[in-house]
Amino acid sequence: GRETVIGQDATDLGFDLNASKLSGAQQEIDALIGAVSGNNCPLVVTGYASQLGPNAVNQATSLARAPAVQAYLEKAGISADRITVIVGGPTNQFGATSRSNQRVVILTPAN
Repeated sequence: GRETVIGQDATDLGFDLNASKLSGAQQEIDALIGAVSGNNCPLVVTGYASQLGPNAVNQATSLARAPAVQAYLEKAGISADRITVIVGGPTNQFGATSRSNQRVVILTPAN
């Protein structure tokens, strides 16, 4: 399927450290919304956090990131019943570096 990594560019990670507020990833999300708005495909939104700092803080950050993206998708008209939210957490790392895990990944099925 299609994978959209929010914050793949190292200069715009989508989220600041220990934050769940979107900080510049809207353009990437908007492109995805444009691609999926005309169909009913499901979306899987997974939030990740770095391993820097206390595990409890990182887990809470991860818990907040995917719902932040979910809320953005819903505000743009994507139905909530199409969205599954998963918490990747700080222990289920997406990338090789701490900074590369300050992100959310959105998966859509293959067309």
